[in-house]
Amino acid sequence: MLILVETAEDVAILRIASRDLTLHDQHIFTRTLETFLSTHSNILLDMDEVQTVDGYTIATLLRALNQLKQRGGNLKLMNVHEPVLDFFEIARVHRVFEFHRSLQEAMASFRHDGRSLHSEAMPIWQAVPGVAD
Repeated sequence: MLILVETAEDVAILRIASRDLTLHDQHIFTRTLETFLSTHSNILLDMDEVQTVDGYTIATLLRALNQLKQRGGNLKLMNVHEPVLDFFEIARVHRVFEFHRSLQEAMASFRHDGRSLHSEAMPIWQAVPGVAD
């Protein structure tokens, strides 16, 4: 599993470069998410390459969302494909998360929330150290 990270306007954008986000990769995903939970109030998860999730993924995302909301932040998802969205619906959590189709739409949503977003600096993607296949 590879997770690429970008920071733009105080939002940590985590791009999951993996087809499956399931129990097999849960430790890596959880550890990476926890790292950014401790340093950012807003997280955007880009799931464009993800085709499969499971209950462990949903539970991890719910915990992260709750932690961020307690601090006045948010966790949003973008580029979620139909099979993954179907799983969110089956798990009855599709109304808990915000889903966006593009980076521009998601960032506008964070701005609309009134979160303190800073500079419009050009984002730079980087791989999270120690989080690769």
